[in-house]
Amino acid sequence: MFILIFSSVSSTMNMTLSPFVVYWGRVIRRLTFSRPKRDRVQGEDLKDAASKYVEAIQYTFNAFCKIVIRHAAIDKILKLRRRWEREVSLDYLMNEKFVQFAEPEQLEEYLFTACDQTAVLYHAELAAALALLPEQTQEEIFRYYFLRQPQRVIGVHIGRTRSTAGRHIQLALQRLRRLMEGKDYE
Repeated sequence: MFILIFSSVSSTMNMTLSPFVVYWGRVIRRLTFSRPKRDRVQGEDLKDAASKYVEAIQYTFNAFCKIVIRHAAIDKILKLRRRWEREVSLDYLMNEKFVQFAEPEQLEEYLFTACDQTAVLYHAELAAALALLPEQTQEEIFRYYFLRQPQRVIGVHIGRTRSTAGRHIQLALQRLRRLMEGKDYE
């Protein structure tokens, strides 16, 4: 519909068109008006032609599916081969004299108590810095990071608003950072 309207409008216009529009207008006219004329097929010939066409489409689709499946299988095989080439057998590692599995290091535990509850810390500097904070600040940090309470709940416990509790936590983290870096001048 658009092609016919475009070709009829462009031929009736008296204004100058761009070369691009003129070129594609000619191409579209050639494609729409220069179709080969075919003899009409009727009856049994039509049924034979339709069945041959459907059969050809099925063969083409089956060939396409076989190609897709074959390429998917090849991709999977290559992927597995690359993975097998990178892997080292555990038996080989166990029999090797020079490879010994390391034992996990025993970490020192530091206890952090607030809100009548105790948390275990494995970082000495953090435990020391938390011990230097005031009790209310320790409680806010403990509730937020260890008990995972929202700032609204923490604000209710300290008798302040949510935003004030959030600001207290933010200031406590800044002070912890300064303490751990050794730059606390207060």
